[in-house]
Formats: sequence, structure tokens, C-alpha cells
Amino acid sequence: MSLSIFVDRLRSKLSVAASILTDPESKQFQELCLRWSDINRRVPGAIIVASNEADVEQTVALAAELSIPFVPCSGGHSLWSTIGHKGFILDLRRLENIIVDVESRRVTLQSGVLVGHANQAAWDYGLCLPLGTANTAGAIPMAIGGGLNSLSSVVGSTSDNIISAKMVMADGKSVLVSSTSNPELLYALRGAGQCFGVVAQLTLQAHPTSVLGSTDRTVWTGVMVFPIAKAGRVFEILSNLTEDNAAPTTGICIITSPPPTLDTSLIVIPVYFGESAAAEEFYLPLLQLEPFSTCQSIPYPRVNDAGEAFGVKGGFKRFSGAGLQRLDPSIWMQVVDRYERLKREFPDAIQSGYAVEWYKQGASRHRDETAFAHGGVRMWAELLSWYSSTKSHAGVQAAEEEVLKIVREGQQPNEYKSYQNWTRDDPIEHLFPGEERLTMLRDLKQKWDPAGIFTHLFL
Repeated sequence: MSLSIFVDRLRSKLSVAASILTDPESKQFQELCLRWSDINRRVPGAIIVASNEADVEQTVALAAELSIPFVPCSGGHSLWSTIGHKGFILDLRRLENIIVDVESRRVTLQSGVLVGHANQAAWDYGLCLPLGTANTAGAIPMAIGGGLNSLSSVVGSTSDNIISAKMVMADGKSVLVSSTSNPELLYALRGAGQCFGVVAQLTLQAHPTSVLGSTDRTVWTGVMVFPIAKAGRVFEILSNLTEDNAAPTTGICIITSPPPTLDTSLIVIPVYFGESAAAEEFYLPLLQLEPFSTCQSIPYPRVNDAGEAFGVKGGFKRFSGAGLQRLDPSIWMQVVDRYERLKREFPDAIQSGYAVEWYKQGASRHRDETAFAHGGVRMWAELLSWYSSTKSHAGVQAAEEEVLKIVREGQQPNEYKSYQNWTRDDPIEHLFPGEERLTMLRDLKQKWDPAGIFTHLFL
């Protein structure tokens, strides 16, 4: 069935406030097509802008009936929220209601809510949400893909904190997902939700601001910028600091080339949950190297501000990564060398960043009850490839693959771990390790989405 027939039939089913865009030359159409990355970005045959959850149900049901492919989109950070002219984008950004239940400390988000807005809404009621590190990313897609976040070291991943959801399934019907209603779907929702339906609403467990560990409800964070000449010493210090699994901290160290000089540097973004004096004492070995530093105590909703430069839309960008258990300074000095070579060979890739991110182990609350298998990963090699020329595709990807090989030194292939919110290209055993987990997810896929309307993973 053609897309035009689908569009004609859908018009009478949608609410008055919904929109159907079919002119790729219009300004609104082009704005809604913008993505965090231009890799594989295509022009859809239509964009359906839902105004309420009933619009989502009607759209999915008719698309399934007529076999019209589509992809959902909220924040536009996903590499998979784009599709060609035979399909359409289901745009969810108008569904942005947030309900905060202070008594139960639960926050319910609609599918268009962004991370930054959700964090602020919870904060306004004296609560914290464990959401991801990009303010402009869709909160729900981030959460149902696992949800690495600054509070992971304290309360677990975002998926650990999922309580329930309203999901629109492959037949267009909504189902409630919770520990008492379709509990097998709750398992899938916590880490693989994108593969089973459109999540119209998601209820998360929020936490009192006391989890921040400070009397003034702040977190200590910012950026420390070190010249690359100090890289060896920085990695040695970080190797020691990250061995302290009792410290209430997380952070990331990025090899990149910040403006204005564009010199290769290390950017360390620590997040410490506690009083500023304790944070400064813990990170004193780094501060004694006299970096440029903006670190200070700030309100929790601003915890992601230091990384906003990496969240702009446009350009060729992609993430990949590898789960690690320790920070080996010698390995990361090899990564520095590979980054320097990348800059020489592909100057347009200067904004790329090769990073190591660390968490305190042991905060996962539902490790055996979720599709998210990486609660025990203490560190991630987090590789951002960012370039502007199509001629650089192959070379930048080759560099990325070489760095992954470097950081996985000493690991066996059956130990490899990849984060599903960053990539779907890696073997599924790396994304969702464990034979029992994969068997369960494959069985659930056959039950709820055998046609692969919501990706072909697990089929």
C-alpha cells in the first residue's frame, strides 16, 4: 500500500491539533528532520506530528494495517529516528506533559519530554531523576535503552528506576506495563523498550534531594581542562581515584580539541555527590596539576550543562563504546596517540572525542529483572566520532574501530559489552549479553512484534 493512501486515510482519524507534513521543501518539514547526527539521515515521505496519545494509537494501527514503515522521534538524538521516502516519522515532541506525585516520589513523562525539562520539573518539587547526560535528548528513549546517567553511581541506571509505562503496541492498542500488568514487558522495557512499541507514558522513581549528599542540595561539577602534555599524569591519578568504589562520584575524561586553540587536551568532567569541601579534597590530585577549572557546586538540574557543546544538531556524529573494569593509563596514552593521528589525517574530525567514563559499582537495583545487562560495568570507553566531510566516513570509522580494539586489550570476545543507546551495529550478544536474557527477549518479540515494526532486533 502506498504512503499517499495511508496519509489520506489517516487525516480523518487524527485530532484537530495534529499535523501531517508531506512537503519536504517546507521550513517546518525541514526543521523536524534535523537530527543530532547527519549520518544516514534521509528524507521521509511524511511527518506525522501527534498531538495526543490517541493520535499515536491511530497512526500506529493504520501503519500496521497498511504495512507502512515508520520511526518514532522525540529529541532527535537517535541515529535510528530517520527513514526514507516510503515511510514516515512519527513525531512525538508535542507530547510533553509531566506529572509529579510528590507523596510517592514518582514522575510520569509523556513521550516528547526532554531530559533537561524532566530534571527541572522533578527538582521544582524537591526531587531528583536519574536521567541521561544530554539535556536535549528524549527522556523516554534514553531511559528505555538503559539510561547511563550522573546518578547511576547512587541510584542505578534510569531503566532500574522505571516503575510502569503506557505502551502503544504493534497493533496500535495501548497496554499498561508494570510489575502487575504485563510484567514480562516490564522486563523488556527496562533496557530494550524501543524494540517493542512506542512508549506514550513512562513513570519513573524519583529520589529525594538528600541522595545528592550535600546540605544545600547541590552537586560539585564543571570542567577541568589539561594540556595533553599532562595526559600521563592525569590518567595515573584517575586510575587511582576510580579504584575507590566507595567514593560518591562519577565522571568522564575526554581526549578532544576544545576551542579557541583547538589544541589536543584532556577535559575532565567530574560529578561529586557531597559537600564541596569533600569533592575538592577527593579531586585534589587533579586540581594540583593546575588545570583550567570551572568546578563548583551547582543545582542538580544543571548537572549536564558542562557537556552541552556535544549535543548540538548537525554534522556527522556517532557514538560507540566498550565496557571496561579499570582505567589503564598505558592504554589511554595509546588512545591519545590514535586521536592525534586522526586529527592529522582527517582535520574535519577535530571535534571528535575519545573518552573514558566511570561509575561506582553496585548501585543497580534490578540487575536480574531487566533487559539492561550492563549494571555491573564500572567504566565505559565512550567514543564520539564527529566530522563534516563524507570523504572521511571510512577513515574515521577505521580509527574508531582501532580505538575499540586498543581499549579492549585483554578481553575475550565473549566479554565485550556495548551500550544499546549508542549502537545497534555490534553483535546482539554484546548489547544484551546472557543466553537466558536473549531467549526471553526473542520470545517476547515473537509475542508482541513478530513483524518487526519496532526494529528487527531479536527476530
